[in-house]
Amino acid sequence: MEIMARFLRSINFKIILLILTLVCAQNAYIFYHSWHQADARIEQEIAETLRFRLEHLKESLAYLIQKNDFLRIQEEVAGMGSDSSVKLAVLLDEDRKVLASLRRGDLGHSLCQVLADYADDIRRSDQLTQDMTQIKNDVKIGKISFSEAHHGVYGIYPVILGQHADSIRPDRIGLLLMWQDLTTAKKDMRQELLAQTYNAVLVIFLGAGLILLVLTVWLIRPINQMNIAAQHLSAGNWEYTQQLPLWRKDEIGYLAQAFSRMSVELKQLFSELEAKVSERTAQLEAANQEITHLNKRLQAENVRMGTELEVTRKLQQMVLPHQQELDKIDDLDIACFMEPASEVGGDYYDVLQHNGHVKIGIGDVTGHGLESGVLMLMVQTAVRTLLLNNVTDPKVFMTLLNRALYDNIQRMESDKNLTLSILDYFDGKFCLSGQHEEVLHVRRDGSIHCIDTFDLGFLVGLTEDISRFVDNMEVELKTGEGIVLYTDGITEARNNKGKLYGLARLCEVIRTHWQGTSEAVKDAVIADVRAHIGDAKILDDVTLLVIKQRSPPHCL
Repeated sequence: MEIMARFLRSINFKIILLILTLVCAQNAYIFYHSWHQADARIEQEIAETLRFRLEHLKESLAYLIQKNDFLRIQEEVAGMGSDSSVKLAVLLDEDRKVLASLRRGDLGHSLCQVLADYADDIRRSDQLTQDMTQIKNDVKIGKISFSEAHHGVYGIYPVILGQHADSIRPDRIGLLLMWQDLTTAKKDMRQELLAQTYNAVLVIFLGAGLILLVLTVWLIRPINQMNIAAQHLSAGNWEYTQQLPLWRKDEIGYLAQAFSRMSVELKQLFSELEAKVSERTAQLEAANQEITHLNKRLQAENVRMGTELEVTRKLQQMVLPHQQELDKIDDLDIACFMEPASEVGGDYYDVLQHNGHVKIGIGDVTGHGLESGVLMLMVQTAVRTLLLNNVTDPKVFMTLLNRALYDNIQRMESDKNLTLSILDYFDGKFCLSGQHEEVLHVRRDGSIHCIDTFDLGFLVGLTEDISRFVDNMEVELKTGEGIVLYTDGITEARNNKGKLYGLARLCEVIRTHWQGTSEAVKDAVIADVRAHIGDAKILDDVTLLVIKQRSPPHCL
């Protein structure tokens, strides 16, 4: 099957198909043309034969009539039957009586019907007989006609039968009618035509086979040689092209020469490519060794940085307020939560108690990672230092804190800064300063008042002096009321569809669970945030402080 499929796709098959198509078309045309010309040729030949016979018979009959030898007349007429195609021969006198006749086979009509069918011709022959009275023995006058109905040709000729007894009237003129069948003649002619056509087809096919053989040697074989050469080239045998017909001066030769030039160029290009590949392989090997060396260094650096990050993370956890410290604050029920987006977070919160005051801070350093974690530790240290130095004025507190952090950030050559809010609690009142997220003042019934901190401060560490931007405000807490502090890691938390958690949802969860403890409110918020995020990645640090007024305010 594969061999047959390959042959059907080959040029050999296409040429054979083309030659066969041309041969068949030519033979069909010759046969069609000869077939249609055969009828006309047969009719012409039979008409000439019939005319000759009529003229010859007319002369013989005229002689026999003069001798009154009617027996010979009948024999002459019957003698026309030697040709099987002559089906009817009749000699009529001037009264249209039969003097002699030959009728062979069944013409489909009686003799009278035949004469009736050709009455028009016989009537036209009356004019001939009248003319004969003047022309006498002019034997060339006659009528040859064809009958499609009876598939034959008939002739009507006048014959001089002699003079009348009174010698006054014109000569007696009779009619000689002969019918010759065309069917047999046409059949013989067509058989001969078929035989000739068969011989012509045979000769043409032999010629086509010879042409195909010549084309195969002259055209197909060189193409096959180039195909084989292409296969050798693909296998790396560059010398095989020497067997191509480069000596030819036709298109095949030009193609072979172009193929040979191409193989030489390919060999050169392949050699150059091998050289370049070898060179690039050596370069890649050197680069790979360098990458391996750098990778080992990077692994060592990652181990070192991982150790540093772990140390920083532990430091962050160590400086965060412990639950034991929070439990010592009698008036406030405080619950805290912080989860960094990476190993080291950039969020800050702290709860410090000093001289009867409770200092609560929350902030968000730009970015996260080691640098942000270090800045968070700086903030925690600076806040504790200012608190221990009894700096209580909110404006002075924020100004000094900003100055210390700004100097350190400049030394670090960093572009970090942070939002920061400081709340100072004393005797049931919060003094709020600094710019951060909105502070949520939650009343006893769960209703929430959002406090905008935009006008209470400025970004810490961004500029050297922020004193002109710092302001403060007081918030009084009654029993059951509280403050909720958070970073944007909660409100800007996104799910897989990119939807933000939002401040409204945070307030709704707080309102729903406010009658519980601070710990219960904190757990409810964190659980709802996790449910919103789902399988999405946490992109920012999450920090939350819930502070509730536990008992009637009193002086500590």
